[in-house]
Amino acid sequence: MELTLPCPSKITPRQHHCGLIDQWLTSALPAGVALGELAASTPKTYRRAAQLWLHHLEGNDTPTPANVREWVAGMRTTSIAASTISTYLAAIKAFYRWAEANNNYPNIARAVRAPRVVKDSPLPCPSAQEVSGMFHSIDNNCLKGKRDRALLAVMYSTAMRCISLCRATVGDVDLSAGMISHQPKGHRVKDALAILSPSAVDALSDYLAARGTVSTDAPLFVAVGNHHSTSAGLTSRAMRALIVSLTEEIGLARRSSDGHIRNPGCYSAHSIRRAAVTTAAEQLGMDAAQTLAGHASVDTTRRAYARVNKYRQLQATAHVLDFT
Repeated sequence: MELTLPCPSKITPRQHHCGLIDQWLTSALPAGVALGELAASTPKTYRRAAQLWLHHLEGNDTPTPANVREWVAGMRTTSIAASTISTYLAAIKAFYRWAEANNNYPNIARAVRAPRVVKDSPLPCPSAQEVSGMFHSIDNNCLKGKRDRALLAVMYSTAMRCISLCRATVGDVDLSAGMISHQPKGHRVKDALAILSPSAVDALSDYLAARGTVSTDAPLFVAVGNHHSTSAGLTSRAMRALIVSLTEEIGLARRSSDGHIRNPGCYSAHSIRRAAVTTAAEQLGMDAAQTLAGHASVDTTRRAYARVNKYRQLQATAHVLDFT
């Protein structure tokens, strides 16, 4: 959907609204990215939210707070996740804050609340032994295998998210010190430092040696053997597919008869981060787990660990209650 500003002499209230959104998307948001106030991916997400909002407003020239509430309520009846709805609402709130600050339109979204995202259900994650099994199951005799081993080892030893691993370059790694600089979720620069395990250092050393001489600006993890790839760097999607494949090979992730993963959220790439944080909590305590995860509050770490622990307690209970 193209958001264009028509001739001023023929502007209708709806066209005026479309023009304001277009100005916000093409001017205000890029300026925020340039100043480091917004992530580079934010404009794309906010554009999607603006498109959905304008579609909801068809036939309505003067939207009100009630319209925003109706929009949010309507999305909640669809398959859109509550977290995604919250993101879309945040985008529209940002637009109306900007419009009000420029005396263009009142902030009709100010009092609208996002749906509550509750994450307290039992959640499994791979054990340390299972992650080790994935690592050793990877063929180390080819560049792809060396890359996959290095990726998994770094992912597990640092609990880094896929987005941070996608942003990592060869120059971010200091093998002699066993460290990697990275950009965590919500950060605008690579201002965090992660310590690599000895296994991760060895796997990375082996992988980088196999790649040969490359620029320090080159992506740390690159696509291998994919002639259809439009980017030299390994994408988040490819990383997620790799982890799902590895968990499937050791019997964790399972597919239904139609070929879809039955439990996609349980053994995703994020499950490796969950496994690392859980192991750190059990072996070193909650403070160490919080530091590894990079959570601002230890309560966030406790809630994540509680979900895994709840699942394990239910597993143990089911075993006790089984017929003999």
